[in-house]
Amino acid sequence: MPCPHSRSTDDEDHGIERREFMKTALAIGGTSAMFAAKARGEPVLQGSTEGLPERQYAWNDFMPKNGLTGLAKTPAHHLQLLLDYTGDGTPTEDDREQVEAALRTLEDAYEWDNEGLMFTIGYSLSYFDRFDEDLPEGTGMRPPEDIIDETDIASSGQITADHADAHLHLASKHAHVLLEAEEALFGAVDEVNGVDVETDLSGVFEKTDRRTGFIGNPKERWDEDLQGKNPIEEGASVFFGFKSLFTDSQPSEDDVAIQEGPFADGTTEQVSLLLDNNVKQWYNKHDIEERIERMYSPSHTLDETGRFGRELAPTSAPSDEKSMGEAATETAEDAEEKGVVGHAQKLARARVDDPDWEDGRPLLLRRDFPSTDGGRAHTQFISNQRSIDDFISVRKAMAFVDWNADDPDPAESEVQLKDHGIQGHFKVQSRGTYLVPPRDLRALPPANP
Repeated sequence: MPCPHSRSTDDEDHGIERREFMKTALAIGGTSAMFAAKARGEPVLQGSTEGLPERQYAWNDFMPKNGLTGLAKTPAHHLQLLLDYTGDGTPTEDDREQVEAALRTLEDAYEWDNEGLMFTIGYSLSYFDRFDEDLPEGTGMRPPEDIIDETDIASSGQITADHADAHLHLASKHAHVLLEAEEALFGAVDEVNGVDVETDLSGVFEKTDRRTGFIGNPKERWDEDLQGKNPIEEGASVFFGFKSLFTDSQPSEDDVAIQEGPFADGTTEQVSLLLDNNVKQWYNKHDIEERIERMYSPSHTLDETGRFGRELAPTSAPSDEKSMGEAATETAEDAEEKGVVGHAQKLARARVDDPDWEDGRPLLLRRDFPSTDGGRAHTQFISNQRSIDDFISVRKAMAFVDWNADDPDPAESEVQLKDHGIQGHFKVQSRGTYLVPPRDLRALPPANP
């Protein structure tokens, strides 16, 4: 008689094998990977261009919600394409019509939700430099060099500033959807999910970089080891192990919308590649209590957080008696007296006064995800914010113990890097900044519509 538990084990192993296959296929890309993934993928409903939100980044209402926090759950698979405009001078109306038609094809082919496909396209200052007009005031754009120079002081010379004209971010529960969409956008297929591909981006955009990533247990998706053993704990959803999205750390989509001008209801987008180069050290050098201190604050304990931070939900507060705002005010004191500060407590200092938020409103709407592109552990950090200045403020709060919002030139911290939240365990490789227009301006927008 077979073991009564053998079936569930086989099913679980098969599920892991399928997820790994899909993740690998997406990372490889191309038509062969697309057909292989499509053969093992699930059917997806077609969509419509009617009734879509004016905000390209309006994803939250179309995604399932986390049962503990009520926050939207990001789709499992992600694809980023960095694009350069191939034309000379400013874009033509024919080019705009071609781009819009290609994007509408995807919206007709897939429903706009987690099960189908959601995407945004944003444009860099390098793109807008081709116009005689300047961007209107209030768009909140700054070049990536400003972030690097003001916040990545110790390693600024080692960080690449991305200057691709456009950034296209596609997300779906299904890897084969992203592969099909990419092939349709660049003329490799003439039909996508039952919809004819009559035009694409070929001749208007060329790909300069391609990045993929995933949401899920990175333990089963990362081949690195620590003395023969993968260091990531079973059940962790990110490389560093701890949940980081709570109701007090994620603003609404309204909060990050540009308020005025032709780009109102757009947003700014910051895109970074972070190499998690010391994940092994994170687990090898710090026990669970020490990791909790560095991820959250010295006020947090294992009893309050649980092994992965899920017990904190819905907020990131250390306890019922102490808010994260109170922990944030103790950052400098913790640095001096305990020699360690938490990632979350530092970031909480950058929240803005808002009567509707107990500890202030957070500034960054995070859409980041882990990646193993190139066989190395990465975090592909994407955030939307009303202004790139907001990202700089948050990054300063993360980088400096003695940071405050009124200090334009904060001193570097004296806390050892390994005790400075998670800062010593990742390395910034590149940064890019983009303006994500409202939907009606998404196809090669002029600088001042």
